[in-house]
Amino acid sequence: MKNWPFRFVWLASSVCGFFGEGYEYQKHLTRWLPGYSFQNATPVMKTGTAFANKGNMPLEEDGITPAEKWPKCIVMNWWLALWGVMLNAVGLSNIGIKALAAKGLWQKLTQPFMISVMAIGGTPEARLEEMRILAKDLAELLAQCCVFVAIQLNVSCPNIAHTVARDQFVKETLAFLDILAVLGVHIFVKINVLASVEDMKVIAAHPACAGIIVSNTLPWTHVPKWMHVLFFGSTTSPLEHLGGGGLSGWPLRRRVNKWIRAARKAGITTHINAGGGIFGPLGAFLAWLAGADSISLGTIALVRPWMLGPTIWFGNWLFGNFPRRLSWQ
Repeated sequence: MKNWPFRFVWLASSVCGFFGEGYEYQKHLTRWLPGYSFQNATPVMKTGTAFANKGNMPLEEDGITPAEKWPKCIVMNWWLALWGVMLNAVGLSNIGIKALAAKGLWQKLTQPFMISVMAIGGTPEARLEEMRILAKDLAELLAQCCVFVAIQLNVSCPNIAHTVARDQFVKETLAFLDILAVLGVHIFVKINVLASVEDMKVIAAHPACAGIIVSNTLPWTHVPKWMHVLFFGSTTSPLEHLGGGGLSGWPLRRRVNKWIRAARKAGITTHINAGGGIFGPLGAFLAWLAGADSISLGTIALVRPWMLGPTIWFGNWLFGNFPRRLSWQ
């Protein structure tokens, strides 16, 4: 624990932008809402890819700022905010890791942070080649950074064109870890709650896997129909034209904790970061009880902003002073 370089509360990879710059609404909340701050949470940069990817969210000429005041690939209104949910199909819009690194902003950061990456090619061969390129570009970047940097390997974004069959998932993820292992940094594999615990037990045993992050958003097709109707008034996604999108927020919390308990019972002992529907200290406590080692905060920053500061403080205190409780034994 003494050598742990990160906070015990992380930001979800969509929260603080590509360089920790955040978004316009966050600047207003920081100004007017006491306690609204990301200061004591580990920043996780928005997911980057080997090459520029248009995705579904238009960007300004700088390649990092959303061109739309409220991107059309994100569905949010007062009703969804009341329930604490959000639907998005951003689709990993970015200019590519090399171009992002060339801006020189990651190299100037003075606190440990994480960079999220994903291979999105349409074939296994294409994705492996992308990961090799990512490893090369990241190695050049890490040599220029003056703080501890970790990598989040995203293998579960629902808003991309390709899908990986379950029988290929483990093989491909292990191959990615083999490639990224040369970087010599912590690598956390980001999944969603649909991932098999047994599959993740194999992946977690890889020497380069420092931990598991659960959960990414839940694909529309796996959201219960009653939630479709309650949250969106229809069984047809408002983002159907973009593939349906992924749901984040309150519905994930119970499923995330259930997954973690099953993982611990199956013998997974590696670091597990819990994210999804943690809207206050109680959510952090329930994740700790389930067997998590740390938490990630995302949707709370928009739908429960007044709880952001207390949750960050409590999460760091709880996980820092009381390491994982073996409640599954």
